[in-house]
Amino acid sequence: MFAYVLTKCLLVLLPRWGMIDQPDYQRHIHTHAVPRGGGIGMILAFIVVVLFFGGYATGRSSVFFPNILKLFAPLVILVPLGVVDDKFGLSAKIKFLFQIASAILAWSLGFRLNNCFALSFPSWLSFIFTLFWIIGFINAFNMIDGVDGLASGVGAISAVCMAVVAFSRGEYAFAAILAAFVGALLGFLCFNWHPAKVFMGDSGSMFIGYVLAVSGLFLNARLTTVASIGVPLLACGIPLLDIVLAVWRRLLGTPHVNPITADLPEGAGHRQAVPSVEDEPLEGSFVSRCLQLLRRLGQADQRHLHHRLMMYYRKNQRKTVGSIYLLAIGMGVVGILCCFLPGRNLILALVIILGTFSFIINRLAVIELWRTTELAYQNFQSAKVGVKITYVLNPLADIIVILTAYYLVAGGGTLRFADILRYLGIILATLFLTRSYRVFWNFVVSDDYFRLICKLLIGFTVAHLSDFVIQPVSGAIPH
Repeated sequence: MFAYVLTKCLLVLLPRWGMIDQPDYQRHIHTHAVPRGGGIGMILAFIVVVLFFGGYATGRSSVFFPNILKLFAPLVILVPLGVVDDKFGLSAKIKFLFQIASAILAWSLGFRLNNCFALSFPSWLSFIFTLFWIIGFINAFNMIDGVDGLASGVGAISAVCMAVVAFSRGEYAFAAILAAFVGALLGFLCFNWHPAKVFMGDSGSMFIGYVLAVSGLFLNARLTTVASIGVPLLACGIPLLDIVLAVWRRLLGTPHVNPITADLPEGAGHRQAVPSVEDEPLEGSFVSRCLQLLRRLGQADQRHLHHRLMMYYRKNQRKTVGSIYLLAIGMGVVGILCCFLPGRNLILALVIILGTFSFIINRLAVIELWRTTELAYQNFQSAKVGVKITYVLNPLADIIVILTAYYLVAGGGTLRFADILRYLGIILATLFLTRSYRVFWNFVVSDDYFRLICKLLIGFTVAHLSDFVIQPVSGAIPH
């Protein structure tokens, strides 16, 4: 109710502050000016409700307020960033830098991704994964905020799923915080449902992504099941899948076509192709190409999942949002079931999580993946690119897979650097000497895979037989 009242007031205040979203027919699908920045209302409502009722319920506990202030601290960076962007507009680079700062602050306050699928990470790896996690969630909900009621509704569904898991595991205070979060989103959704009277803006979408990101980290740390990471991943599966596809699409630089405005009359917008940074070929030095790739990541488009569903439903926003709600609920239910899996059943957890994402990709994104992969194959036909893939990318991929295999076998803590270098060198030498990298792995038959398995068996066998020739380092991997 508090969020409802605040959003109602913002309907009058936002136009006076000049926070208006004008349609441009390229990035937006609305046809008239709408106030932007309504996320301020749900942010204030959430903070006030949690501080007031949380403090009342806990009797001003000395434990509650320090912990809740840790949750709010990164918002000191994100909320002003979002408000300034809603008012004046900021470049993707500036927003990304501030998002990194907020993620670093969250990590330093204890919101960390320390384990995944029963594997514990060292601090430096936890730092990297946590930054990717928080920044990924923030931008995922920022990207899906393209249809009336979508980001707030999906955020509420995700939070409900996490709250159910938290309540079932006895985390009642955390479940109450998520309940307040859901209430703030629903209060705003009353004015954001199509036709929207107000948009949340970046202040709201970044707020939703951040809260759900740290909520997922909290659940992953508290749950004892091997599939605890699957709860936030599946609960927020639709936004996360959308951002992964967007990054994949922009890195490959697929042709930019605006599906929403393709049939607009002359003078109303861009009817066909819209020039984009994604269309520019990569040129120059390695550093220059990397910078161009970063520019592509910050380039907005209208080829997200909700835009494609809009075309399928003939631009019916309510049907589009409703179908995504159903998908989000389905994935959330699967995420809830993951927390009730037997404690160490890793294989079953992986099958459920990967199977769910594979099903959604097959239903929503298979055409896009096919087209972008086809474009990538066209680039592979260059002799220069083929040499880089054969003798650089393929060996690097093999190194990562081999190191991961040893990490899993050894339990993540008993590897010696000298032993790993020796094993890795012998295995890679075996692959090079047997000309495994001379095979074009995009066009292979079953015999090629059988020969590769035989070569790997030889490489691993020779690597471990070397222990009998070279005196093993003390504390090496037990055989």
